[in-house]
Amino acid sequence: MKTKTAQEDRITNILKELLNKEEIDKSEDLTKIGLDSITSIELIVDLEEEFSIEFDDSELLLSNFETIDLIQKMIEKKANG
Repeated sequence: MKTKTAQEDRITNILKELLNKEEIDKSEDLTKIGLDSITSIELIVDLEEEFSIEFDDSELLLSNFETIDLIQKMIEKKANG
């Protein structure tokens, strides 16, 4: 089992608060546990603030935010330019 990264912890904590969940697996489909169009907007705003990034309009698809793994990859891509 891989150790959680600090980045993954930050993403997970944001999601746990937004979705009111105790635990979320990094590969769990977030749309099946409450992520919808409203909470996805809140998630995007929270992620942009937390990681000092800005998502492009073309990236704002719910499918890009379906799992913690996908979110983490997008943030790493933004951070690495």
